[in-house]
Amino acid sequence: MRNKICTVLCSATVLCQLATPSSAATTINFLLKQVDQDSEVAQFAYIDGGKVLIRAAGGDPQYDLLFQQASETMTIIDHNEKTTLDIDAARVGALANQAQGMIDIVRQQVEQEMEGMSEEQRQKVQAMIESLGGGQLMETPAPPQPKEVRKIGVQTINGYTCESMEVWEGDVKISEVCAAEAEEIGIPAEDYRVIEAMQAMSRKLSEQTAKITAQMGQNVPQFGNADTPGVPVQMKDKAGNTMTITQVSAGIGNADLSKPEGYAPKQMPTLPQLTQ
Repeated sequence: MRNKICTVLCSATVLCQLATPSSAATTINFLLKQVDQDSEVAQFAYIDGGKVLIRAAGGDPQYDLLFQQASETMTIIDHNEKTTLDIDAARVGALANQAQGMIDIVRQQVEQEMEGMSEEQRQKVQAMIESLGGGQLMETPAPPQPKEVRKIGVQTINGYTCESMEVWEGDVKISEVCAAEAEEIGIPAEDYRVIEAMQAMSRKLSEQTAKITAQMGQNVPQFGNADTPGVPVQMKDKAGNTMTITQVSAGIGNADLSKPEGYAPKQMPTLPQLTQ
């Protein structure tokens, strides 16, 4: 379940700055290329009435992702199981705090056990912990390095003119972005405000889980790109995953931006379920 949630929400990474609602309905076509896939996946985002629907989120046709600005909720729609899972900051925060508390207790217990050990014994215990994937439990996460945006130049991608930028965290490049003003690529200002709402929620979710994911060996997708202004026409993250807009058009056709009728609601997984 943990991996499914991360995979599905990765689509929000590329669309947190591309969602739009209000009276001016919008469709965004984009290509998603993930490093663990051989080919690009064509995807669609439909925006209308304060909602954003991402079809085949994460490139998996089993899942859709629905964002609702009014309730600040992201819903994972599972078409195979015919279920919906609502995710919001309060629920994720409670789970993150529970996990952090467990990690702190485990770290304290291990440190106490190791105090009376010889150097050789400590090394053996440390090697065992690392072999089980918990080596970072014994480490305090380093504070984030200051970020720097380096402007590279202007280019045109699929007919959209955008400014190329690199985002660096210390001496590590964490993303490459070519961004444009929303209205210049056909997204009305009123719609872009919903983009910002989705971005803000995504950033909050990421901040809540960042304390535990590094220690648990998990990667949390960054659901927005708060480091660079505008809409990313093309974006490449640190891992090498890329997103490219191919078309922005008015209207959403026959898309239905609501939870499917008859789908059963699911609850957020508990900590024991996530760690299984």
